Amino acid sequence: MHFLRQSGNRSVLGLVAVVGVLCLREPAFALSPQDPSVKAAVSRAVRFLESDKGKDARVGAKAVVGLALLKSGANRSHPLVQEAIAGIRESLNVSTPQFSEMYTPGLSLIFLVELDSPEYRSEIQKLLRYLESVQKPHGGWGYPGYTTGDTSMTQYVVLGLWEASRSGIDVRTDLIDRCLVWLLKTRDPSGGFGYQGKVSDSFRPIAQEEVRPGVSLAGLASVYACADLLGLYENRKQPEGLPPALTKIQDQKSGYRGRADAALIDTTVANGAGWISKNFTVKADMWPFYYLYTLERYFSFREYAESGPPKQIANWYDVCGSFLLETQQDDGSWHDPGWGRDAVACNTAWGILFLVRSMRKSLEQRARSFGAGTLVGGRGLPSDSEFVQMQGGKVVSTAEMSDIEKLITNLREGNDEQFTKTVGVLPELPPDEAKALVSQAAARLRDLAGGTSADLRLGAVQALARAGTLDDVPMLIYALTDPEAEIVLAARDGLRRISRKIHGLGLPDDFDEGDRVAAVKAWKEWYLTIRPDAEFE
Repeated sequence: MHFLRQSGNRSVLGLVAVVGVLCLREPAFALSPQDPSVKAAVSRAVRFLESDKGKDARVGAKAVVGLALLKSGANRSHPLVQEAIAGIRESLNVSTPQFSEMYTPGLSLIFLVELDSPEYRSEIQKLLRYLESVQKPHGGWGYPGYTTGDTSMTQYVVLGLWEASRSGIDVRTDLIDRCLVWLLKTRDPSGGFGYQGKVSDSFRPIAQEEVRPGVSLAGLASVYACADLLGLYENRKQPEGLPPALTKIQDQKSGYRGRADAALIDTTVANGAGWISKNFTVKADMWPFYYLYTLERYFSFREYAESGPPKQIANWYDVCGSFLLETQQDDGSWHDPGWGRDAVACNTAWGILFLVRSMRKSLEQRARSFGAGTLVGGRGLPSDSEFVQMQGGKVVSTAEMSDIEKLITNLREGNDEQFTKTVGVLPELPPDEAKALVSQAAARLRDLAGGTSADLRLGAVQALARAGTLDDVPMLIYALTDPEAEIVLAARDGLRRISRKIHGLGLPDDFDEGDRVAAVKAWKEWYLTIRPDAEFE
C-alpha cells in the first residue's frame, strides 16, 4: 500500500490475549452498526479525524477520510469532505494525470461516486479514462513499470468501477471481463490469492506468493464485484414480492456477459470461502485496520451473492467489531505502531468503514441518495416506500407492477408517479425487454422528453436512451439542447450507446455552450450518414 505505507518495523498490535479470546468464542452480545457502543466509537473516531491530530495531506488519505465521513452520515459540506474534493481536483488538473499507485485513483473514484452528484462527473470521467489507460495487458492493475498485477491495488479499481456502474455511470464491460479473467488465472491452488499475481497459462490454479488473509479477501471480493457487474447474480436473486411478469422476463436470459465459465466463478468463491474459513483472523499481522475494511467488503458481497449470512464464521462482525472497540485509543483513533503516527487518519477511517458496514450500505442503497425518496438522477420515489425493493443494488418499484401490460400502460398513460416508478424498473430489465417496453410507449416518451417538467423529461430521455433505437436519435439530439445539464448528459450517453461510440462526438461533462452547439451539429451529421432523409426538431 504505497500511498499509505510507512518505513520501519511492522510490529503487530498488542492485546494478543484479547484477540485470542475473541477468535475462540462469540462475544456475550451481538454487535451491529446500530449498537450504542458502535455508534459511540464511530462518533469518537469522527471527532479524532476532525482534530488537528487526524490530518493527512495525501490525496488518497483525504479520499478515504472523506469516504468514512460520508458513510458515517456527514454532509458533503463537511470541511474534510470538501478538502478531499479539492485535493482530488488538484491532482486531476493536468492534461495527463499520473499516479505512482492505484490506491489513490481508485479511492478517489469511490469517494466521488459516493457524493452522488452530477457536479463531479468531469472528475469521475477523468479517473475512469485514466484507469482504462493503465490496465495491464493481462487485465489486472498495479504499480506503473511493473508487469505484474497487484491484487491489493486491483481491488480498489474494481470497487471504484462497481460503484460507478451501480450509480448509472457507463463502465466499459471489457475492462471488467479482462480483470475477472486475470483474477481467475491468478488463484492459488489453496483457494487464496497472492500479492503480485502470477498468471496461469490456463484457468488451472498455480502457486502464488504471499498468500495471506488480506490479499485473499481482496481477490475474492473483486471476483464477486466483477461477476456482479457482468450480470452473474442478477437472475439468482428473486426478492420476495417481485412481480411475476418481471420474474418471467428475467428467467428468459442468464444475464451473465463474461467470457469465463460461470461454474468456474462459483468454484473460485466456494474454494475461497473454504480458505477464509481455515485462515480467518481478527487481527492481520500486516495493516490490521486496512484488512478489516477488506474483510467487511468480502463478507458483504458474499452475503449478497448467497442471499444471507455465511454459515461459516457467521459472527465475523461481532468478533471483529469487538476487537475495534477494545483497541480504540482514548482520542478516538486506531493506531498500528507498524505504520507510524502519520497513517493514523487512514487507520481510523478504515475502522469507521468497517463498523458502519460500508459495503453493505453500498449494496443496499447505491441506487438511492441518502435523502429520502430520491432516485439516481433526481427523480422522486413514491412516498409508499414499502413498495420499493432492492435488487442487484438498485431500486425496484413493485407497487402496481403486476404484469407487463401494466408496465406498458404506466409508460403510455400513467400519472407522473406511475411513470416514475416504471422508469425506475427499466434498468433492471435486460436490454431487449426494456427496448420492447419502451417501443410500446415511444410516442408518449417523446412528448415527455420535450415537455415542461424537468423530472419527466429526464425520465423520458433515460428511458429512450435505455431502449437504444435509431428512431429515437432525433429526440435525443434535441435533448442535447435541454437547459438541465443532467438531461443533456443522459441524452449524450444514450447517443453513445446507440452509435457504439464509447467516447461520443465531443461533448464533455463540463460542457459549455460552444461544446453543446458543436455536439448537436456532429450528431446530426452522423445520423444523416445513416438516414439521409432524417428530419430534426
